[in-house]
Amino acid sequence: MSRKHRRSGINWSSRKNCWIIDKQWKGQRLYRITFTDCADEAETFLDQEISKLRRAIQHGERPVYLFYEGAEKYLKNNKDAATFDIMQAAIMRVMPFIGKTPLQEIDDDALEPYIEWRKKEGVKTRKKNSATGMFYEVRREIKNSSINRELEIIRAILRSAAKRWRCKLTKKKWIDSAPLLTMLPTKPRKGEKSESHSAKPYSLSWADQDKLFPLLSARLQKMCLFKVNTGTREQEVCRLRWSWEHDVPELGITVFVVPEGYIKNGEARLIVMNQIARSVIETQREKWYGVSDYVFPNPSREEDQPYARIQTSSWKSAWITAGLPNNPWVCKGVHNLKHTCGRRLRAAEVSRETRKVCLGHKDGDITTHYSAAEIKELLNAYELLCERREGIVFRLSLAAHSN
Repeated sequence: MSRKHRRSGINWSSRKNCWIIDKQWKGQRLYRITFTDCADEAETFLDQEISKLRRAIQHGERPVYLFYEGAEKYLKNNKDAATFDIMQAAIMRVMPFIGKTPLQEIDDDALEPYIEWRKKEGVKTRKKNSATGMFYEVRREIKNSSINRELEIIRAILRSAAKRWRCKLTKKKWIDSAPLLTMLPTKPRKGEKSESHSAKPYSLSWADQDKLFPLLSARLQKMCLFKVNTGTREQEVCRLRWSWEHDVPELGITVFVVPEGYIKNGEARLIVMNQIARSVIETQREKWYGVSDYVFPNPSREEDQPYARIQTSSWKSAWITAGLPNNPWVCKGVHNLKHTCGRRLRAAEVSRETRKVCLGHKDGDITTHYSAAEIKELLNAYELLCERREGIVFRLSLAAHSN
């Protein structure tokens, strides 16, 4: 139901369920989300904002910027980022703790309550009931590295406030310097087990792959087979489009070129395929080319949409059924397939520079055009993956936890 405030410039937002400040004062527009449904608090908030503007105009005093203002500006500046949803979710989680805290006062002490709550809250996940075969929701402990990624977003906001953002009225920086934030330890100290620290990637051996892949659903088998033979990231596979395919007539093959906006590191990605990956594409071509824009479309959607992810309940269930490590210190996600591709390329004695191109890693090279000879070099590297050379003989992470 719509609500009206007795004072102009304060409007009720039904969508956000709070009062919003939207007012012109001395030629300056004031627009703020108050995050409160109390009319008196909203009016006090407006008075404070006008007071800040008055001091800035008359005395050149820099306004005190709060965290939520920095968060709004940061999200606005990064609205086209591939990780926007992740950044927004992390900021919304921390907002109740430091949302109204001045940026220059955000330090380790201010973030301590949030970190404690985040550890207690954990991560929502699902487990399979071995008796019924049904999944149920549980919460597991969150890794320090996961919390650090959220702290990095806060650190980026503080750095931007200290180095990039300027007050429009005084032309001064939002804050003089960015407060230092201490990251949580991700490596165990001497004599300490690493369960509470970062989980380590698990590269599949050929035996592991032979056990895992047959347990996956038919569509996951194709996507995973393509992924492990090209070293692509999960979303690069899910959102792969037929329009990104290009002919290389000199070699008699086709390649995919993923545009910059779809890549994590912001660089266009060249995907060269060996005979296994090409066989997957040909299978998909027979069924979906001309029918869908996507190579791996989701037929259950009314509109033409790709699958959202590869790491589904089918993947999680297959991982456990295959008897692969299910310990806290081992990564169990589909990103292991990318690590597996890199490990197999190394076992095939492919040079480090070629491996980085194959895996789409950023190395400072500004190359955007590839000759047929360069693509041939990448193709030869990928074709070595078909020889099933075993590159894993000893796992340090598992050996360290076997005692």
